[in-house]
Amino acid sequence: MNKISLQLTHSGRRLTDKSFKGTVISPTESRLYFILSGSFVIVSPNNEKTVLSQGNSYLIPSGYSFDYYCPDEMDHVFFHVTLTAFDGLDLLRSVERPISRPFESIPEDVFRFKTIVESLKTEAFIIASLHALLLENNMNLDTNPYSKEVKKAMEYVQRNLSVQLSVKDIAKNAFTAPSTLSRKFRKETSMSPGEYLDSMVFREAKRLLKSGKHSILEISERLGFSDQFYFSRRFTEKYGVSPSKYRRSHLDI
Repeated sequence: MNKISLQLTHSGRRLTDKSFKGTVISPTESRLYFILSGSFVIVSPNNEKTVLSQGNSYLIPSGYSFDYYCPDEMDHVFFHVTLTAFDGLDLLRSVERPISRPFESIPEDVFRFKTIVESLKTEAFIIASLHALLLENNMNLDTNPYSKEVKKAMEYVQRNLSVQLSVKDIAKNAFTAPSTLSRKFRKETSMSPGEYLDSMVFREAKRLLKSGKHSILEISERLGFSDQFYFSRRFTEKYGVSPSKYRRSHLDI
């Protein structure tokens, strides 16, 4: 059975009004919404508009940037989730666009996490909701089989996240030659080892920025950047927005 991991980073219920508006840029997590009353609107960078309306559940996949606003009042429940396989890459990124389906009810104690049983109940609700959304929209999430060298390389990268890692370092710990690893990595993932490292490093950077628990300097040092200005430049080149602006864009939704 494939190793699948669900991580819930933020959840809650919120009443909003016309002041509910802003921008979400290249989110690390997917967003699962249940609209209890009212509606709100999201608009993609290429002007694709989605109205999230009462009685429906929605999945907004990771990586999907959007502007949002509320035309009136709205009551909604939300979950920020990441669904990953062995490779650490978010499976829901393959969804690419918002999907929806009607929902019947939400457990009253869905936000109670005091015991393992309560946490499992919430996890089961999220998994069931994701399954129903994907099934109704005829979507499947596939994981790739990897060679032992690529698996070892991925494990090493995930344990030692730093931009200071080289392909030589990664290959040495995967017990193979750099050229062999690069060839197999490209064939099995459509990425080079360096591109995979970058994707893991910047995914972690986005997660840490969103958490609000670390300064930009602390994040840059933790991930092996020479200084916070180099980190900020690389982040801005990759996502088109500075780390500080990215952090602000994820505070309210």
